[in-house]
Amino acid sequence: MNIVDIIDDTVFQCCTCKTTRDCKTFLSQGNFGIYQTNICRINAHFDEFLIYFNEIKDDIQVLIFTETWHCQVDITKFNINGFSRYHSEHFINSSTGIVVFVKNDIDIICSEIILNTSIALLLSINIDVKIKILCLYRTPSFCAKLFITEFKHVLNTYFSQNNKRDHNVVIGDININILSNSIDIYYNNYLDLMSEFGFFSLINEITRETSSTESCIDHCFYNGPISLQSNNINSCIFKNDITDHYSVLLTLKLNQTRKIEKQECRSINKLNLEQFVALISQENWNNIYNEKDINKKAEILNKTIIMHKTKATTIKKIKNKNVPLKPWITPGILTSINKRNELAVKVKKHQSNEKLVSYYKKYRNKLSTLLHKCKNDYYKNHSF
Repeated sequence: MNIVDIIDDTVFQCCTCKTTRDCKTFLSQGNFGIYQTNICRINAHFDEFLIYFNEIKDDIQVLIFTETWHCQVDITKFNINGFSRYHSEHFINSSTGIVVFVKNDIDIICSEIILNTSIALLLSINIDVKIKILCLYRTPSFCAKLFITEFKHVLNTYFSQNNKRDHNVVIGDININILSNSIDIYYNNYLDLMSEFGFFSLINEITRETSSTESCIDHCFYNGPISLQSNNINSCIFKNDITDHYSVLLTLKLNQTRKIEKQECRSINKLNLEQFVALISQENWNNIYNEKDINKKAEILNKTIIMHKTKATTIKKIKNKNVPLKPWITPGILTSINKRNELAVKVKKHQSNEKLVSYYKKYRNKLSTLLHKCKNDYYKNHSF
């Protein structure tokens, strides 16, 4: 018998979100939001994820990606304005990896825990209250029994002497199915271990769904002063179609004297291309023609271009929610993505409808091609 069998089911109720608007409403219940998702190659899905994230970015303090495959790419190219990036440097195989983004104004220490069966990052956060977040990705390549043995040592080392006022979260893709009908022989041992250290599962619904399987392998556990029966802690599964995993959200309503600041507006530079071209065409380039030193010629040219670009640029302040994280994201792209998500929901309800499944796959593939084209075209046309 495990802790899930003992405690009333109402304790473990989590909600389901199907749109970013649903997520926005969910996150408004607290003041500290955590978002975790299996990104299934950060290089392949990061840009598309930001389209979703744009609407809720102000309500998220910690963003966690698992199964990033970032050993094969330049990790420095993945950035989110207003967030600091942290990532694992230990790799078990090419598919492993964790990348975390934390709001810039949060006092944090990120430590990597080197394990043989999983990737682990420990985030120690201090914002009047103390929060420890253990981010995990367990590759299914290793036996769950070995993981549980190793994981017990981690819990004993980092969570056995907790202050009762501290908030502790274990979150990530563990690849152990904890649904009540699970046939995973180690799932009871895993849940018993978590309850032994005072952790309660906040996600007990399907987080990965295929045509033949349903499983809860993306987990979120909590140990701390907030009562699970209160409205101060809430969990959610966000059913998006970026990868074959749903996302996990957690929001805490913390008692803190220092509020986490939300940037309501952002300044953006808007270049008037016609004005810029006109200024360049009217420029007298004699100073360049008369200069004999090639390095000085280049310096004069660069300064002249910057001067005219500045003159043709206006600075506007717009609300943060209206600023896309990627400039090539258009309203049309957002509409297409929402339609694809609606189709994905229909397909899961009517998997035997071959015509619907075929249409969905064609639409999804065309949209993926469109996203790459829009991105490449934008940077090609704005390369100067």
